[in-house]
Amino acid sequence: MPLACKYCILTRGLKGSEIPNLPETDEQLYQHIEAEHHIPVRRENETELQCKERFYRDNPQARNPATCKCPACQQARAKAGT
Repeated sequence: MPLACKYCILTRGLKGSEIPNLPETDEQLYQHIEAEHHIPVRRENETELQCKERFYRDNPQARNPATCKCPACQQARAKAGT
């Protein structure tokens, strides 16, 4: 069964049925959340440090607040007017 991303739904006001190409597995959903929203998702048998290392290796733009897509960085840029 397809899985909808709660971040897409919350930030874009979308229904799950309105989002094309929904993830089919938990891993696909986790990869989407990390790539599209820059929110690390810790996997089973993964330490916090391993999670961060993998996340930043796979999403290097998340290290820079000017290019990070996480809600906190987006909000900070909106406050700063950039």
